[in-house]
Amino acid sequence: MRVVEVGDELVLASVPAVETRLVAAIETGAQAVVIDLSGCEFLDSSGLAMLVRAQRRLHEHQRLALVVPHRIVRRAFEAARLDTIFAIHPTREAALEQRRDALTGTPAQDGFRG
Repeated sequence: MRVVEVGDELVLASVPAVETRLVAAIETGAQAVVIDLSGCEFLDSSGLAMLVRAQRRLHEHQRLALVVPHRIVRRAFEAARLDTIFAIHPTREAALEQRRDALTGTPAQDGFRG
């Protein structure tokens, strides 16, 4: 399992650095990649597009989970209807637990989609 943390904004200027780290995490072959947006208070369409690209880059056995505790950021996913394609969790612990449970076949109990 790999965790990629995002800073205070995921915007055009910050996307290349985050995408480089995210692609590296995916290419390790880890079954689960968690993108932690706990520190992110704003993202724009370039940030959303980068996350969609990452989702498409996943290998068949891999899963992506997002940590999105801030309502304003979560609303961006909802407005773009991306909350239906991403596993979105309120905390890193919930995302990690859900990913572990998915690997072991145990149902997860968290506040958001998984």
